[in-house]
Amino acid sequence: MTLTRLMALAASVFIFAACDPAVNDLSFDRELRFEETRALAKSTLNKLQGPSIRENREYCAFVGQSPSGKIAVPETFKGTADSCGISYPFESGWILTASLHTHAGYDPAYNSEFPSSTDIAADRSGGTHGYLSTPGGRFWFVNGNTVVATQLCGVGCLQKDPRFRETAGSVKTSYTYGEIRALEQ
Repeated sequence: MTLTRLMALAASVFIFAACDPAVNDLSFDRELRFEETRALAKSTLNKLQGPSIRENREYCAFVGQSPSGKIAVPETFKGTADSCGISYPFESGWILTASLHTHAGYDPAYNSEFPSSTDIAADRSGGTHGYLSTPGGRFWFVNGNTVVATQLCGVGCLQKDPRFRETAGSVKTSYTYGEIRALEQ
């Protein structure tokens, strides 16, 4: 794990810790329109894929519910090729429902077709779920409760990097945090 990734994780943990744990207890799916959050995350990530791939940098954001009940992404943030610093963008009365980020452009040196252990740990410590898009156009859901990443749709589901090439070995449809940690070793 690079120092940049460790710093991003530490920043994510700090930022998420500042959120109200009574509001962000991972039970939002029933109260905060889980399917609407997922649909907004998917469309937002698809829009961010183009700049993310062209600029070879991650983009990240939070999805939240406004005081009026609207599910929205109030702000997106530009990161680097392998991390994205994010700050809590919500005004008083907003409720954090999910995080989302891209995995930059295709680079055969990175295992970027599934979430990293840092991605999963940040969602877990932040008390939220997460969504991820990959250079191959995969769309992932990270369950912050169970620390399991599930591929919601495969290669080309979202915009994909034209340079993308599937590497040897297949990408599974789900991974536990422990499985991803083992792959990163």
